[in-house]
Amino acid sequence: MDLSNKSLALLLVAAIVISLGGTMIILNRLNEAGATGYALGKVNLTISPSSGCVVTNNVSFGAGGQPTSAVNISTERNNAGEGFGDCTSGASGCSGIEINNTGNVNLLVNFSSDVNATGFLITQTGLGSEDFQVKSRNGTGTNPTERPGCINANVTSWSNVNRTTGGTPTTNICTNLTSVNSNDMVSLEFNVTLEPDVTAGTKTALLTINCVQN
Repeated sequence: MDLSNKSLALLLVAAIVISLGGTMIILNRLNEAGATGYALGKVNLTISPSSGCVVTNNVSFGAGGQPTSAVNISTERNNAGEGFGDCTSGASGCSGIEINNTGNVNLLVNFSSDVNATGFLITQTGLGSEDFQVKSRNGTGTNPTERPGCINANVTSWSNVNRTTGGTPTTNICTNLTSVNSNDMVSLEFNVTLEPDVTAGTKTALLTINCVQN
């Protein structure tokens, strides 16, 4: 059968209309499905862990005379009656030893001392290991609510300072000291018993603070 030019033209137009109609249906369905073009981008960096700590405050009770009877001086009280400093004011320098986490990871903090009560006080009547004691508490030496960083920490009871020779310090201060700048402090408090026959001279204990990543 021969088709005229007019017939061929009509068939071509019909084919174009059908093709466009199918394209519109496909595009409409894609739009309804929310299909869009997209690409992924990524920004990545790594911070290396760093552990470290510093002592920001040492203990200096000051100077006092020979006691007339046994007295206790402590970093948690006013010792002015015995001639030493008021450790509650924070001005005399006899508040507790303050340990600051300077790294970016939580720390396990231990310490050791080069002397116990005998090495610290040398000799006095009835000298016992309980005459030189220590305890840890959260926060700074004068304020436990200032920068407390020891997670789940409670104020420990007084314990005797032991002499450690060699090895890693093992007397615990804090098992989890945070690195957050506003909460990164823990302190050591000290209590010393002085008898009337305590020898004259400067008494010094050197502590080694050990800070390792928790």
